[in-house]
Amino acid sequence: MKATLPEPNTTMRQPSSLSDEELLMGYRESSEDSLFQELVRRYERELYSYLRRYLGDAEMAEDAFQAAFFTSSPETRPVRAGAGLPSVVVHDCH
Repeated sequence: MKATLPEPNTTMRQPSSLSDEELLMGYRESSEDSLFQELVRRYERELYSYLRRYLGDAEMAEDAFQAAFFTSSPETRPVRAGAGLPSVVVHDCH
């Protein structure tokens, strides 16, 4: 009997080792929260800081940050190959 190994996919690798595109596509295919959480972790400090400076208000920045990630979720918008999450999120904030 020949043993077969499962085909490699994004859920078998550590989320931190995946590209943004792999995380988005993997999340879309599997709905595995850890994949989208990794994207948020990668960009939360940079994006929140940008929003805080742009809006001039911490509470508004927090609301905009949450709304941007919600509308950027692969569940709420199609994922285009090669699309980087930072550009998608910043575009949604404007």
